[in-house]
Amino acid sequence: MRTSIVGATVIFDEGVHPATVVIAEDGTIEAVTRPGSVADGTETIDASGLHLFPGAVDPHTHLNDPGYTESEDFFTGTCGAAGGGVTTVIEMPQSIPIVINRERFLQKREIAEGKAIVDFALWGALTAENVGDGGHALRELADLGAIAFKAFTSESPEQPRLPDALLAEAMGLATELGLLVGVHCEDQPLIDYFTAKLKGEGRNDALVNADSRPPIVEIEAARRVILLAELVGARVHLAHVSHPETFRLVTEAKERGVDVTAETCAHFLSLSRDDVARVDSYGMCNPPLRDPEACEELWNFLAGGLIDCIGSDHCACTEEEKANPDYWQMPAGISGMQVMFPLIVGAAAGRGTDLSLIARMFSSAPARRFGLSSRKGSIRPGADADVVLVDMESSWQVRGADFFSKAPGTAYEGSTVRARVMRTLVRGRTVYRDEGAGGEILVEPGFGEFVQPARSALVSG
Repeated sequence: MRTSIVGATVIFDEGVHPATVVIAEDGTIEAVTRPGSVADGTETIDASGLHLFPGAVDPHTHLNDPGYTESEDFFTGTCGAAGGGVTTVIEMPQSIPIVINRERFLQKREIAEGKAIVDFALWGALTAENVGDGGHALRELADLGAIAFKAFTSESPEQPRLPDALLAEAMGLATELGLLVGVHCEDQPLIDYFTAKLKGEGRNDALVNADSRPPIVEIEAARRVILLAELVGARVHLAHVSHPETFRLVTEAKERGVDVTAETCAHFLSLSRDDVARVDSYGMCNPPLRDPEACEELWNFLAGGLIDCIGSDHCACTEEEKANPDYWQMPAGISGMQVMFPLIVGAAAGRGTDLSLIARMFSSAPARRFGLSSRKGSIRPGADADVVLVDMESSWQVRGADFFSKAPGTAYEGSTVRARVMRTLVRGRTVYRDEGAGGEILVEPGFGEFVQPARSALVSG
């Protein structure tokens, strides 16, 4: 049915004000009308006292499917997304097998189409194998609807780093294809140096990850990636930026005309290395949590509009993995997609930060950067009715056991969240609802649809 959402304070890109949002039968937004009005022939959702946000577009998820499904899969992961107000997930390619060609992309898409309950897009990976074939595999991935290509300047368990010469070549190929290159920026030689030093000192504790990857590791890699993008004329996106100095580099590069954006993550805004003593291995991630001063400065950058978007970098690990007594072998990753959006919305409101700015960072900015803005990211006629009803007056404490994730251990355990997702709609359909006694999923696996970028929009900027 057509639906009228009535009584909410609506978060638009340009401001916040009461309105009625009318959803058409095809799941798009039909109209935005005066507050209190109800369109004829519509079902009514009474949202009195609630805020209506555009659904979050998470540019950085690891749902571990296929290959690591003991900790997460597309069903449990997208259930968590829905419970946390995320209506589109943009899934990274580091599954098993890594997504570097047509066959693997189609395999992953088929799996996701059978399990996802929110909409999804898929990254492709950049490796020496598919960059070195003259770009044939990358062209196939682009034609299949890959949203972007991911590269590493450091080694990861699933994806080897790409040497600078191949990274520059990959940037050139991606530019020809009208697609973005996303980069995990950490410098491997510096990691190797600090790791050898700490191991020589006999260190084996939860902070060895942070101490083997100090800020210079990220900053140096980001500087090099930006310079390569400038050299080639590529569009580049820096993943999970943890330190304000990296955002300074990005800001300076933009002023020079470099087409670069950068995301941060909820955990870099809400947790610091001081929390590692409390959360132990659940606080280990790459890049690592920084000191409290850096965390606070990121909020200043956010308030100034100098952070492009916010992602979860959701990566669930099993209890057994996080219980490994050898911290050097500990898998890095923080589980948090279900809490990311309400946590930051509540914290931002408490700081007096403009909620439109927060909505842009979670929704319209990533949708625009990744070529989805014709459908996703904002509350306007013609867009998909991906919306989230939030109670800004409801505080709650995080309990990982309440997450939909298969691996509920989280660095956010016990944290206070000052906003609650009450209802999430994807294409006009309620996929998640919280009636006060815990949330429930209201659609079957496979409701989520594959979405792909408008490449012409990407080419034109």
